[in-house]
Amino acid sequence: MEEIKNISVRFDEAGDCFDVIWAAKPEARYTATTDDRVLALVDQEGNLCGFKVSGLSKIDAGESGFVNVDLPPTLPAPNPSS
Repeated sequence: MEEIKNISVRFDEAGDCFDVIWAAKPEARYTATTDDRVLALVDQEGNLCGFKVSGLSKIDAGESGFVNVDLPPTLPAPNPSS
């Protein structure tokens, strides 16, 4: 398992979103999750690199204030001998 050395956290007030990235890779792209407010950042090999939560101002604190979502697991790397 790769050791995490740096985590980037950014709140974009104008965009009403929060980004958390622990593996900044130029080829990584956001993909949908089971919650419309959450996007998973995944690289070409299927490794989870971070996530984005949108619509923070609309999250109801009466609902515990938490956003719970299953992020996609890291996919196994392709076998080069296949």
